[in-house]
Amino acid sequence: MANLPVPIPASEVPGAFITSALWNAQVFNGLTFLLNPPQFFGYQTAGQSLTSGAGTAVTLDTETIDTYGGHSTVTNTSRYTAQVAGTYLVSGGTCVNGATSQTYIAAYFAKNGTELAGSRGMVPANSSHTYTVSAITIPVVLAVNDYVELWVQADGTSPTTHGSATQTSSMSVTWVHA
Repeated sequence: MANLPVPIPASEVPGAFITSALWNAQVFNGLTFLLNPPQFFGYQTAGQSLTSGAGTAVTLDTETIDTYGGHSTVTNTSRYTAQVAGTYLVSGGTCVNGATSQTYIAAYFAKNGTELAGSRGMVPANSSHTYTVSAITIPVVLAVNDYVELWVQADGTSPTTHGSATQTSSMSVTWVHA
């Protein structure tokens, strides 16, 4: 029963009968939605080249959870697009290979291409090492068709994300409130 809309509770009057239609619309659909809200978890299996000092949306080529079909592994693979309006909890991080003369690595979230305030996590770096940087988990209000992305930024010569089974970039998105 995926892709149910957020149920709207009925305002019934005293003496109204509980019909099967009312029961399904108010109780069954409400509980079904709350037990299976929009959720997404995706990660990167192939490394990605970064431009030194510039933010780059992280491509997420593998998904393990996508209950409402908000992510594609073919088109705009960095995006989770809201299918249901509401407040979402967004978390994630990136794994970056150190580069020559690298001094920092940052991870943050963007909504519709604009960095979300308060989401940037940053660490100092040294060359020739792999670092994991978490963006700050934040709530984000999304309308239908708004999208969120995990972005990474690193300086130095030829920084890359690290794509492997254990050292990878990932993002999680969970609907929490209408």
